[in-house]
Amino acid sequence: MSKRASKKEMELRVADAAELVLQGQAYSLITSHVAEKYSISRRQARRIAADAYLLLKNDIEDDIELIGKGVSGNKVSNLLERYKKDVLSLNPDIVFIYIGINDVWHKYSFGTGTDIIFYENGLRKIIADLKNKGARVILCTPTVIGENKGEFTLVNEFKDIETMEIMNGDLDAYSDVIRKLASELNTDLLDLREIFMNYISENNPNNESSGITTYDGVHLNDLGNKLIADEMLRFIN
Repeated sequence: MSKRASKKEMELRVADAAELVLQGQAYSLITSHVAEKYSISRRQARRIAADAYLLLKNDIEDDIELIGKGVSGNKVSNLLERYKKDVLSLNPDIVFIYIGINDVWHKYSFGTGTDIIFYENGLRKIIADLKNKGARVILCTPTVIGENKGEFTLVNEFKDIETMEIMNGDLDAYSDVIRKLASELNTDLLDLREIFMNYISENNPNNESSGITTYDGVHLNDLGNKLIADEMLRFIN
């Protein structure tokens, strides 16, 4: 018999699903994610997914339509292949660009990451085309890869101290690219890297490798999702 979730737990589950809505994940995938993550029935998961849509609808102005176009696992190279069809063709008013974790992480886990020069130039192209269409662009720095100092297991794969230091150095450098582009190209900046690092420094006294804003060092947990959703909603409204 499963334990009935508390009101606070339900709020966090809905916030988790809401972030997936903002990322552009399909309703069916959100339902599957929620059902698996919380070991609940698909009927219960569908209710949470529906509540997430209602939460976002209630939190934004009535005349704003949210259209998610994020795809799990994407890097800048993937955005370049699909942004014209998936985003430009919609003539959006506001566009959040939140990309970079996979560009760094995949270099050290799969050998398929993104060179930092390609990362910058690819984003310059996308931003220029969006601004030429009249869209307001909000650039988001990537969040975290690991939540501690030192070695740990990252998504079930051991990473030594040296590798973790290199990855986090890269993540800082890629975040600096986002900050530079925001300044040079006159876009808004949502500095998630700074927000997450500050939150972790204040709320991780035991130097845990995950469990603060992620569930495995990379993928966001309920709280991490809520941090991003709250910040994005601030810009939308």
